[in-house]
Amino acid sequence: MAKTGSADSPARNEAEGVETIVVEYGGQSYTVPASNDDFPMLFTEAILRGNPIDALRVLLGGEQWVRYLGTEPTNKQFEEFSNVIAKATGMDSLGK
Repeated sequence: MAKTGSADSPARNEAEGVETIVVEYGGQSYTVPASNDDFPMLFTEAILRGNPIDALRVLLGGEQWVRYLGTEPTNKQFEEFSNVIAKATGMDSLGK
């Protein structure tokens, strides 16, 4: 069974072998890989292309992405959410 950890300690998650974390934003919960080592390659490709929107879409996957878009996020909210996910997974940012 996959181990799910908290979004507030990337180092502890790595040490404990946590596979996924739940990130809370805007009253919604999103499950993502705990480590960027486990992010899909298409995520990395989107980051290298400088496309954080595609990166987040790939990271969330279809169902969560549709649910996120259903919140009708603004550009500012997208940036905030991206930063929340980046921090939770031990990254500086999802790129821009």
